[in-house]
Amino acid sequence: MELETAPYQHPIIYWHAQNPPETPSSHHQFFFQSPFPSHAPLSDTRARSNDTQSAFLVREPVIRNGSKKRRACNECKQQKLRCDLSTLVNYQSPDFCSRCKRLGLECRIDRSFRRERKRKTSDELEKEVNSLRRELSRRSTSAQATGGDVANSHQIDTISSDAGSTSSVNTFHRQSGMFSTTLPNMTSPVSTQASDPPGTTTRRFPEESPLTGRDTNPTGFIARAPRALGSIQLSADDIDELFAEYFTYYHPFLPMLDPRISPAQYYNLSVLLFWAIISVASRRYDNDPTLLTRLARSVTNLTWRTLQSIPHSKSVVQSLALLCTWPFPTSSSTLDVSYMWTGTMMQISIQMGLNRPLNPQDFAKFRVQLNDSEISERVRTWAGCNIVAQSVSVGTGLAAPVQYDWSLVSGSRSGSPAMKLDHGLEAHLRIEMFRDNVSRAMASSVSDPVGLLPTHERLSLYKVFSKELEGIEGSINDLSDTTRFYISAARLHLQSFYLFDEPSSDTYINRILTLYFTATSVMQQTLDTNQRSQNIIRYCPFFVYQTSVSASFIILKILKNDYFSSFIDVESEQKLFHASVSVIRKMSVADNDLPGRLGDVLAYLWTDTTPNLISGPGKEGLQLKIRSRMSMSVVFDSLWRWREQFRALPNNENGFDQENEGEPGISDATGTHRSIEEHPPFAPNPMLFDCVGPLDFALDNVDFSPMN
Repeated sequence: MELETAPYQHPIIYWHAQNPPETPSSHHQFFFQSPFPSHAPLSDTRARSNDTQSAFLVREPVIRNGSKKRRACNECKQQKLRCDLSTLVNYQSPDFCSRCKRLGLECRIDRSFRRERKRKTSDELEKEVNSLRRELSRRSTSAQATGGDVANSHQIDTISSDAGSTSSVNTFHRQSGMFSTTLPNMTSPVSTQASDPPGTTTRRFPEESPLTGRDTNPTGFIARAPRALGSIQLSADDIDELFAEYFTYYHPFLPMLDPRISPAQYYNLSVLLFWAIISVASRRYDNDPTLLTRLARSVTNLTWRTLQSIPHSKSVVQSLALLCTWPFPTSSSTLDVSYMWTGTMMQISIQMGLNRPLNPQDFAKFRVQLNDSEISERVRTWAGCNIVAQSVSVGTGLAAPVQYDWSLVSGSRSGSPAMKLDHGLEAHLRIEMFRDNVSRAMASSVSDPVGLLPTHERLSLYKVFSKELEGIEGSINDLSDTTRFYISAARLHLQSFYLFDEPSSDTYINRILTLYFTATSVMQQTLDTNQRSQNIIRYCPFFVYQTSVSASFIILKILKNDYFSSFIDVESEQKLFHASVSVIRKMSVADNDLPGRLGDVLAYLWTDTTPNLISGPGKEGLQLKIRSRMSMSVVFDSLWRWREQFRALPNNENGFDQENEGEPGISDATGTHRSIEEHPPFAPNPMLFDCVGPLDFALDNVDFSPMN
């Protein structure tokens, strides 16, 4: 019989065999006891001889009065039932109590036998089954992600590095000093990506630790390997380069992940998180400029499939945070799922208990004990979720699904080192909390159709929030360029509500001019920062682009107003506006995406000579018709006005080819109809805007329907 060590610290056991080994009588033998004793007995149990039975039977001493000491056999003792084995008088009869004889069980008495709890055994078996099911689900998900080519996927994922590749990866790790490739030995494979079986509510949090591996070898080392997603295949060198790109340029904007974990470990931790990192890093990947657009559909489909598999892990939350901070390029904001995913991200986080990092037991089915590193990661992830949700909401002009609770507001003052955030992340969190307070306070009226407070009530709030922001700025030591930009963006968010004020209110002119100079300060700061580091434009999160668009439309609207332009040197400010348009265009990562198209729109609106297109005449000309999108209302209002202009023009004046009215396109100088794919609708020359067909803007989003 083979000696095995069972999991969960169970003592060494011998499994039932035809010929069990004989040991000295001074040692007691432990037999595996089934948690379900009512099952049919094993066939080999009945086949044992009486000699073999007696070899393992412990005879009980006879008491003085001649009766045997009353003790139950192992089986009856396990079930807490009365046993009549000790009452037998005829020792020549078979050594079976009536119950074991009736059920065909092995009847024996061991001095060392201790009753085993059924619930404990059932829990252990359930954990084992859950672990195997998760692993099976993970492999199934991986097979679907690679297009169903299981054999090819298995071959790619299990390739070990040869001598040359091992040398190259060691060289890369020594040069970058960024990735670690060792893992502790694990006892069972665990997938934090796949769903748990029915009947479970949550995973055990220790299994979600970044140091949990699924495919580790006995030494704990995860070898570099190529990875594939559908038809997209990346070599191990490409993966290492993309991960280095992410943690060098993108990670500082959202320091939520651990750069010490290797790409192979991230893949074993979560397939979705791995490809989310790859997707973000591919935005400026010069070695393969088409990688981002090729990943867009596959990673998006992988995300939807992962969200369908519940419950979710912390890695899913982190993946959504990355994909919402740096979304895939799209030509229409109606196709952007970032706002939807931020709500899902927040709900998953709360359901998992990330908002209660010191009380994980309240959200777990099993007993949970987290160390300081795991608590710190949960706090960092929860803070990142709120930052991303707030940033996306401000950029879209919608209410933010955030929750700033004790763990974020007062947790850092609790004295626990695990509750403290990184200096830059904490500063960013405080600024986003400020922007949320501004949005909730300004749009808290239940008597107004769009929720805005009256002008006279907002005037006092402007002063309070301005002092609060100054206090935040003064309390942050060693302001980085990125933090300064966040503060300027928060100030712009507050002052954008000036456009909702009544023109007849006190100090209205001063507030509008203050708003203008804040907008120019945001764009000038972006230009200066980019000249020093070249990072904020190329690698910035999407909300930096949205802030730049908002500032540019504010500059455009005020400069186009005949009343307020008299207070400003328009000729000198024109250079800054053109520089702002150039900045927005440089934020484009794909042809015909939103930054590229909005940059062309701003350039066209600047050269357009239509009277009162963006601003009306006089001091009242800055009033907005779109008032439901908070600080971004100025952007949607300007685009709505432009749409109305094209709707008012007859077809023969807007350049739309009536003969091809059913096909979106434009006509060139020779009169030949060309499709959108053959000719871009917005060329750098602003005069080409006259050839654009009717633009069907959605009122709540920027939607160029001919491009779809």
